[in-house]
Amino acid sequence: MDQGRRERLQARQEMMRIRLRRQKLSATFREVARELCADGVRLSKSVPSANHRSLGRLAAGPGEDEELHFDWMGNGRVMPWSTDFEAAGLVRVAIAACCPPDALATVVWSPFEAGLRLKAGDLSDHARRILRRDWTTWIVAARPSNWIIQIGVRSGTVAYSPAVPALADGAE
Repeated sequence: MDQGRRERLQARQEMMRIRLRRQKLSATFREVARELCADGVRLSKSVPSANHRSLGRLAAGPGEDEELHFDWMGNGRVMPWSTDFEAAGLVRVAIAACCPPDALATVVWSPFEAGLRLKAGDLSDHARRILRRDWTTWIVAARPSNWIIQIGVRSGTVAYSPAVPALADGAE
C-alpha cells in the first residue's frame, strides 16, 4: 500500500472514531428530542461545554452517578417521589418555583454528554419525557442564572433551589 493511500485510510478511520464518539455523546438527546419534536416542541442540543457553563462551578462536583446535597442551600427544597408520574409532577412544581415559562432551560443528564435546551413551559408540559431511571438529571438556566433542579434517581427525590450562590458566581 502506498503512503498516500495509507494516510487517507488513517484519516478516514479517525473521522469514524470521532463520529462514533459524537453519536455516543448525543444518544440520550436524540432519543428524547425525537419524542419532543414529534409533539411539536422547539428545542436544541446543548453540547457538553455549554452544559458546564450552565451548571457553573457545580459542574466539577456532580457526575453521572452523583447527586448534589441541597442542605447547604438556604432555600433548597427536597421532595421525595416513588413513581415517574409523581416525579414529573414535582418537576413541574420545581420549574414553577424557579423560573417563568418562557425562560430557556437546559436539561443535563451528564455534564459530559449532550443536553437539551428548551423553554421551561415546554419542559413542564413534557416533564415525564426527560426522566431517566438510571441516572441523575439536572435542569438549569440555559443563560446565566442561579437556579437549579435535580431529579435524583438513587435518592428518589426532586430537589430545587431558586437561588444558588455557587451558580450565580460561576456563571459566565
